[in-house]
Amino acid sequence: MTFKYIVWNTMNKEFIDYCDVCLLPNGTVLAGDLNYDEESGMLADVTDHVNILFYSGVNDIDNKEIYDKAIIEFEDEVLLNINDSESASSIINRAVVNVDLVGGKERIYLSDFRINHTDVSTEDFESGSSSNHIVSLLEHSKVKGYVYEYNELLKSIKGI
Repeated sequence: MTFKYIVWNTMNKEFIDYCDVCLLPNGTVLAGDLNYDEESGMLADVTDHVNILFYSGVNDIDNKEIYDKAIIEFEDEVLLNINDSESASSIINRAVVNVDLVGGKERIYLSDFRINHTDVSTEDFESGSSSNHIVSLLEHSKVKGYVYEYNELLKSIKGI
């Protein structure tokens, strides 16, 4: 199974072309552009210098692909039922998308979402009953940036 992803270079603080890296099944990342060993002609292990951000399989309202660690905003506030409980409903307008690979399958959930414009949730939101709810939320959102390149958007979420 092949997964689509983008690569964040933690040394240069920029996205790099994923064609320049090789993601091995064990999680090791090899690259030529970051630390090419000229003597051996081998690709170097850059696992500690990059973050792999997997594609959620969903595009936002502007048809932009949504990857792991995307900061998304909703034009209209969204009502979430945390833990599928009516008593834990909250209105949000911004969140961070998380895409984890668990057992070869994608797990998508939201974190760091702003509640009622001020508070930030300490819980994650994952729709236990159906992934359709998360997909619908993502399709009606707009990607504002990624946590690594637009840290100021996270600061405004967390009130830092």
